This record gives sequence, structure tokens and C-alpha cells, in this order.
Amino acid sequence: MKCTICGTENLELISTSIRNAEGKVYYCDDCDLGLLKPKHTNVSDYYDQEYRKKFTDDIEITASDPVTMYNTHRKYQKNRINIIKPYFDLDKHFLEIGCSAGQFITHVVNEYAECVGLELDSRCAEYVKKEFEITVHRTLLEDSNIPEK
Repeated sequence: MKCTICGTENLELISTSIRNAEGKVYYCDDCDLGLLKPKHTNVSDYYDQEYRKKFTDDIEITASDPVTMYNTHRKYQKNRINIIKPYFDLDKHFLEIGCSAGQFITHVVNEYAECVGLELDSRCAEYVKKEFEITVHRTLLEDSNIPEK
């Protein structure tokens, strides 16, 4: 496994479990980045077919359609927005990895020169593209052709 940022294979295994399940977590000392080793060979299929069934929020609404997810979670983004507010800059670009149904990225889309999302769930990715006209790539970061800006 390689670091998605610098490409080094010199990663430290820091955990063999996540969310009370098996899963390997690695750490890249060069980038100060934690990485999860994918458990599935085709991650996009997994997100389309299984992810939302297995992992839901504690909120009682368990619907997995993008409209319901967006409407349920969009109003609970204030803490996340406050964390990155000091970095708002119309000359910078913003990338959200795992943008889901757009509940966070839609709050910051007007604070940057460009906002782009990565989302493996095809229904969510299409919803964000169509509903909010935000570019969303359905790929892993290391497989994306997103230019560095």
C-alpha cells in the first residue's frame, strides 16, 4: 500500500481494527496522514451496494436516498464550518473527500474559487452534481485525475 499523497510505501501499521471490526490503519510519517487499507477490491461497488446498509448515523432516520440524507444532515454542519472558516479564501480550491449528498460542501461552495467532491456512492455523487452543480468525481483520491492547485 502506498501513501495517497507522497507515494511512499514506508507506512506504519497503527491499528488492525476500526469501528469494532477488522481493518488496517496505516500512518505516513512524511505526510502526517492516516490511511485505511481498502477491504474491497471494487470500492465503488461496495459504496453503491453495501456501505449505507452497514454504516448509518445514530440519527433515527436511516434512509439512504441522497435527498433525505442531505435534508437530514445539512443543518448540523456548523461545527465543521467553524473549523475551516479561517481558511476560507476565494483564491483557493477546496476538495471534500467523501462528500456524501453534499450536506457540507454546499455550505462552503461560495467561499473558495472552486469546490470539488470525491464520492463513491453513485447516487449521492449524481445528486450533488445535478442539484448543486458541484463537480464530483467517483474515484479514490489516488486514482483521481484532479489537478494539484
